[in-house]
Amino acid sequence: LTGLPTRALLIDRGDQLLARTEGADPLVGVLVARVDGLGEIIDAHGRGAGDALLVSLADRLRRAVDPDAVVARTAGDAFAVLHVTDGATGTVEDFTDLADRVRVALGAPHAVADLSLAVTTSIGVSIRPAGDTAAEQLVQEAEAAAARAAAMGPGRTELYDHDLRRQARRRLDQASALRRAIDDDELVVVWQAALPLQ
Repeated sequence: LTGLPTRALLIDRGDQLLARTEGADPLVGVLVARVDGLGEIIDAHGRGAGDALLVSLADRLRRAVDPDAVVARTAGDAFAVLHVTDGATGTVEDFTDLADRVRVALGAPHAVADLSLAVTTSIGVSIRPAGDTAAEQLVQEAEAAAARAAAMGPGRTELYDHDLRRQARRRLDQASALRRAIDDDELVVVWQAALPLQ
């Protein structure tokens, strides 16, 4: 629909890009932008309007980032940008500035059919030294940060940190333990009458 690479192709191109930067010392980062409320837009205005909005978003995203960046559509409501800084002079601010540019570019009203649609995006960013990671790990981390941004309210940017990974593992461990307890009939329901108000 958008003419952008898929998530799998983003990872493949990202790994190729990282291989070419070996020996240099740039920072590499992935930015994932999730369109807030895309489902509601489609419900209200139809699939055609939703598709036209996605095409407009993809076009703006391409124009908002550096020509060397790899841009992809990674999910129904999500786009990603893989960006490598210029040599060892890159900073975290390069990526937060990129997130700001993307937010402004995608947030301006889109002329879709007879509509003017303005959207917000929840953005997650993962940044590492180029020799310290693979593209798939960066994408997963940026997706986790974008999910946290969306959970905290529309239009936010969150940087990935290792606490996110610990939280995700804890949730998975708790879910697995609960499923085992249900399968093994280890849960007991206890009812306690409410105390009367004094």
